[in-house]
Parts: sequence; structure tokens; C-alpha cells
Amino acid sequence: MIKLSKHADFSYFEFGIWLHTLALSLSSVFIPIMLLQSGYDIKLVIVFYLVFNLIDIPLNFLTNSLMRKIGAKQTLILGTVFKILFFGLLAILPANNLPFLLVLAVFKALYDTLFWISHVYLFIEANRDIDDTGSAVGSLNGIRNLASMLGPAVGAAILIFGGKTYLVAASIVFFALSIIPLYKMKHVNDIPKDDSFGFKQFFADAKARKNHLSLALWGVHSEAEDILWPLFIFTVVGTVGSVAAIPILISITTVLFSFFAGKLSNKYSTRMVVIGSFLISAIWLARLFFQGAPFYYWTILSVGFLALLIIIPLDRAIISHGLSSSSLAAATYRNMMSMSLRAALYAVLLILVGVFHVSFIMASLSLFVLLAFTIISRVRANSSL
Repeated sequence: MIKLSKHADFSYFEFGIWLHTLALSLSSVFIPIMLLQSGYDIKLVIVFYLVFNLIDIPLNFLTNSLMRKIGAKQTLILGTVFKILFFGLLAILPANNLPFLLVLAVFKALYDTLFWISHVYLFIEANRDIDDTGSAVGSLNGIRNLASMLGPAVGAAILIFGGKTYLVAASIVFFALSIIPLYKMKHVNDIPKDDSFGFKQFFADAKARKNHLSLALWGVHSEAEDILWPLFIFTVVGTVGSVAAIPILISITTVLFSFFAGKLSNKYSTRMVVIGSFLISAIWLARLFFQGAPFYYWTILSVGFLALLIIIPLDRAIISHGLSSSSLAAATYRNMMSMSLRAALYAVLLILVGVFHVSFIMASLSLFVLLAFTIISRVRANSSL
């Protein structure tokens, strides 16, 4: 059964995340494009994301300590402030200024760790008395996708007719509004009081190792799909509107399926990950050989749908482990492992030519490894019974 107080807190949490995602979706897909339009070439964009991911990893542990002192809500608000500062700097970004670009990467990393760890922690705590974790994860994904459906279209219109400054200003307003619902949450454990779980202690559990390594492999695909694929579309088609269509298409295919996928993950998580990994890996290979806007957008629709078969079971397993061990440790290591192989992706791309095709191959390979790893882990688990 769901306690009314916790249910109300979860509703406030979902509304805050909806506003935050709306703010994010207004402009996030356009960030690498705005860097290109500001005079930075593809290699410097790669440097930006490499530095961001490298800084992000150690910041996870600083965020962990900070949350124990000031609480999750204050940490989330601080992360949102850094995101607002990030967009403020982006609005005045000068051309070909590497130090300025690196400062921008630092602010992005501070936002990522402060916001994502605190928001995953609050999600776990808000669901502590909820029996169906899979449905809760599916519901949150649906809320995010609903906001993502509206944001890019509005963001593209603002960017085309108003320019970068107006787009940044609109994002900042919605980021500020997203903080308000947090103050309505009265019944969650805001300041972590559980024992501190060290790296070895947390990953002594075999399932935790499997789930977080799977998330790291998934992160390679996620980075390629969210950052590099829109960049590729922009370089081929050449319009902002062509990029804005990407998250809209993803949201259309996923907003209704998210809750259903959450239900399915309670019973069929392994099958979902295997099917999703195999099909998305094949789509990445197909992108190497087939061209044309209709094909590109068809793959976006397909990947948006299939991605839920992977991320919802993984998040459900990680959150369930956090409920039985440490919510803060689960939130921290989830974010850290999610970012770990993304940095490796950009390091490889920085030294090789053919950025896009190499990223497609690496994304396909990471999902193939995830497929094999999932099957082997399941076989081992069954043989030990």
C-alpha cells in the first residue's frame, strides 16, 4: 500500500521533474549545435564533452559528502543554480575561446552530479513505501518524455525567431520554477542518515556489479544517441528544425509505453534488456550503410521505443538495491557508472578521424557487449540455483 503522505511527495517530485525536464528539453539538444554556431569545430565540441565527463566522475563523491551536510533538496537546488549559470555563460560564449569552453564544461559537470544524484536519491526515498518499483520508474520516464515532447518544438521556434539569448532566458525561467515543488515535499528523508557505503562494500553484491556495469555500457549508446546523432543530423540536413524533431519523435513513441514497460520489467527484465540491446545494436550498424532523412527518423522512433526495454529494467534493479542498502550510495554510483565509459568514448573520438562513424560502431559494440553480458549473467545465476 502507498502511504498518502509519500504519494503526495512523489506527485510534487514528479511535477518538479516535469518542469525541470521541460526547461532542459527547450535547449539541451541544441547545445552542441550552439557550440558549432559559436565558432567551435567538431573536435573542440568533443573536447568539451570529454572534459565534462572526466570532471563529472570525481565530483560524484564530493556531492555524496555535500548531501549528508545540507540535504538532498538543497543539493538539487544548488545543481539547478549551476545549470542556470551554465546557460548564462552559454549566452555570452565567445568564439574559439578554449578556457571559456572549459569553464562551461566544469559548470555542466557540477550541475550533472548535484542534480542527478540528489534527484535519484529523492526518487528512491519518495518510493520507499511503494511496492511496485517498476511502475514508479516507468511513471517517472513517462513524465520526462511528456515534457520532452513539448520542449524541443518550442525551443526550436525560439532559437530560429528569437536567437540564442531568448532560448537561454526561457530555459532559466523554467529551471527556477522547477525548484518550487520541492518545498512541498515534507515526508521524505531529505538528509541521508544511513551508513556510508564504500565502493567495495556496495559492489560486494554481484547483482549490483552486474546492473551498474550494464548501465556503464548503456551510457556509450546514450551519449552517441543524445549528443552525436543530433550533431550528425545537423551536419547532414543543416537545419535546427531537423534536430528539434529528434526528441519530439522519441517522446511520441515512449510517453505511453513507459508505464507499460515499468510493469513488464517486474517479470521480464532480462528478456527486455536482451531484445533491446540486440535491436538497437543492429540499428547502429544499419546507420553506417543506409542514408536519407526518412530512414534517420525511422531509426529515432525505433530507438526511442527500444531504449525503454533497457533503461527501465536497469533503473528498477538499481533503485531496488538502493532501497535495501543505501539510497545515497545507489544514487551516487548510478551516476558515476553511467558517466564512466562516456569519457572513454570521447577520448577515442578525439584521436580518430571519422567521428560519427566511429561513434556509431562504438555504440553498437557497447550494446553487443551488454547483450552478451546479460545472457552470461543470467546463465550463471540459473546454474547456481
